[in-house]
Amino acid sequence: MSELRKQMIHLMEGQNYAASTIKCYVYWVQELARYHGCCPSQLTDEQIGHFLKYIRDQGKSWSTVNAGYSGIKWFYVHVLTRGWNQHQLARPRRQKRLPEILSKEEVGRLLKSVSNLKHQTALMVMYSG
Repeated sequence: MSELRKQMIHLMEGQNYAASTIKCYVYWVQELARYHGCCPSQLTDEQIGHFLKYIRDQGKSWSTVNAGYSGIKWFYVHVLTRGWNQHQLARPRRQKRLPEILSKEEVGRLLKSVSNLKHQTALMVMYSG
């Protein structure tokens, strides 16, 4: 295990990060290093930006890309104590999706599937709201 990885884990444990968050953040820094084939401390902002674009272009979900961004940013700001260029390395925007609307037939089936009158009434009130 590299000294930078040990330092990152030690700092995150000291700040009471969840084990799953530590694992996730370390994973993304490791992927960044693997993508460029060198230590992440040697990378430029442009190279980091290329990697972030690469994971976005792979069709990963917004939350996955956001986790990668957060982990890499945390590493550079807290472990390497290096500034983070907000303009060149902007956080990706969340995708806006329209809610799924049920058809009249689907609503009817949903309401008929509930046998308890009280539950059926609650569903009707919620749906009409």
